[in-house]
Amino acid sequence: MPPYIRLCADLWAAYYPGTVLLGPNDIVSMGIPQDVWEAIQHWHVAQRSDAIRCFLLWRYGGMWCDIDCIPMRSVDIFIDLAKRCPAGVAAYDSTDRTIGVGCIAAREGAEAIERWWNAILQVVRDGRSPRWLEVSTEPFTRIVADLGSENFLLWPLAHISPVPWNQTERFLEQGEEAKHREFMRGFPAAWCWMLCNHKLKDLGVWAWSRQECLRSNRLLSAVFRESLRRLHEKQPPARGRALATLNVHGDGLPHNFRQSMRAAAERWGAEFVEITTPIVSWQDPFWEKLNLDRHLAMYEQVVYIDRDVVIRSDCPNLFELVPEKAFAAAPSEQEGHSFRRDIEDTMAPFLRLCGIDYMVWETEYLNSGVMVFSPRRHAKIFEIARALHPIPWVRNWITVDQGLLALALKIVEPPRVFLPPT
Repeated sequence: MPPYIRLCADLWAAYYPGTVLLGPNDIVSMGIPQDVWEAIQHWHVAQRSDAIRCFLLWRYGGMWCDIDCIPMRSVDIFIDLAKRCPAGVAAYDSTDRTIGVGCIAAREGAEAIERWWNAILQVVRDGRSPRWLEVSTEPFTRIVADLGSENFLLWPLAHISPVPWNQTERFLEQGEEAKHREFMRGFPAAWCWMLCNHKLKDLGVWAWSRQECLRSNRLLSAVFRESLRRLHEKQPPARGRALATLNVHGDGLPHNFRQSMRAAAERWGAEFVEITTPIVSWQDPFWEKLNLDRHLAMYEQVVYIDRDVVIRSDCPNLFELVPEKAFAAAPSEQEGHSFRRDIEDTMAPFLRLCGIDYMVWETEYLNSGVMVFSPRRHAKIFEIARALHPIPWVRNWITVDQGLLALALKIVEPPRVFLPPT
């Protein structure tokens, strides 16, 4: 392995301690058919990899990631969501309208993986070397189309490969750290940064030392450093309570609304927090709300209020209504705010994709304008909502704001308190 590949492997092992790095003897001991093993010895190394990953996913389930990838976060949720969806497979949209298989998770015995495996077996039985994509994205893309892409969890390419393989030269761009960080900031939800090994070899990266991989002024090194930074990022000590609202784009918070929130915080023994600094550089208030656990990680418990809410002076203390372990919100469906038909029709396909059989629309589909939660204890709810953020094919307030949080709550199932609409 060249040093940059070894560094990728080390990072995967750090992000996901269950990572297994396989060699030839391991593959044989895991039961790959002897005729397949003998046949693929004559294939290109990338095609051998295609056959091996397909066999392992079909036989055992789990997740495969190409080793020339720089991880940016744990893939636990990636794997869990793959197992939940109808097809039992999570992957990504690649270039040229194909489905990528470089970062793929599956349930054991998933039909799509079995069909892919059968396509590989056919090439082996024909006794020939496959075309470049004949045992990877070509058959898998056809299989996804046959089984219906709506049954698969498919992330946009930018969430797997922010710099696609055909733009690999960009990784060698030199610049100040601030410039590189601003570019990386545009991909806050990427699972990893997939590289293109043979192009990086042609560009001379194989000759880089481990020190150069981590310390040069090129974008590739900056991505490695960002991966390490996130891996070792320390959370601030969590203490106290906050009554918080989002006002990150200068959209305005009326003075009397702010004063009502400030007064409620004082009555309830909490700090008033007006969040004014966004996490991403573009205007996306829904995304900022899905990052409330990060915005408010320094507090033990939070009452969150949308900025179009005024708190009456006789409003009960929401901290006292909600135990610390519970996640609380008011239902969206209430008198004067009845949208059940639109909500159910819009959310039904998404529920199915996430393996959720039903939702009690009168209570479980929440109004995210008022929530009570613990940023640390309920972080997984926000993490799942962020992971699912790019998936909905219908994108509006029903799905990408409170719909994602409602789905995540159904998946995690923490103790819940349904605040009465009144």
